[in-house]
Amino acid sequence: MVKRVKMFLFACTLSLLVIGCEKNDYFPLTEGLQKSYKIVVKFENEPPVRYRIFSTFLKKIKMTNENSPNKEIVQVTPMLREDASVFYYYKNSNNIERIAYQPLGKQAVLYEEEPRYVIKYPIKKGVMWKSPSKTYLLLKHYPYYNKRITVPFKLSSTVEEINETVRVPAGTFKNCLKIKSIGETTFIGERGIGDVKVQVENTDWFSPKVGLIKTTRTEITSTELYGKNKLTKELESYKIPIW
Repeated sequence: MVKRVKMFLFACTLSLLVIGCEKNDYFPLTEGLQKSYKIVVKFENEPPVRYRIFSTFLKKIKMTNENSPNKEIVQVTPMLREDASVFYYYKNSNNIERIAYQPLGKQAVLYEEEPRYVIKYPIKKGVMWKSPSKTYLLLKHYPYYNKRITVPFKLSSTVEEINETVRVPAGTFKNCLKIKSIGETTFIGERGIGDVKVQVENTDWFSPKVGLIKTTRTEITSTELYGKNKLTKELESYKIPIW
């Protein structure tokens, strides 16, 4: 009897810990939440490129979830970006995912072909999932311009930490969620090079009630022609609305 009581209490404690972690909203879809990020991209053998991006979460709307078996109508949160494009995020008891996007200058909403997860539940160390991604740091050099190489592949993501302290220009954030993702792909290079292998490593940090505060990403190729490229994205400022 005593053993059963101990097991019951242990199970309750674990449940409370998991619930406690999930109450920390690591990717809040709050209407009016505004964020500004500083971006630094370091290309192989080239000066770093620096710029800023902005985002604002808009009022929730209803739309069809094309990834669901019955194509159900769900409530989503649009996120307006600095270039006037829009991402649409959906949250349920299992995950937060981007289900659609609206590119700049396009009236039609384009649905993701498969779930593009931001976070999967329960939030605890060791939880893993896979999501589609594309390379975006690789450049093919021409005499008068550079062309970005985008190659699709799968990222394998793992929750590594749930209580990291992270310092960015916007401040110091405690109890951050750290998600590390890795993947690899290939593409056909210039003549004489053949297939070029690419290794991708992406790490995101999320702060409770604020969301994404930092990203680092490297795309390393098997040839010096395309080299090793790295992006660092850090939260510079944010505004949480008070309703």
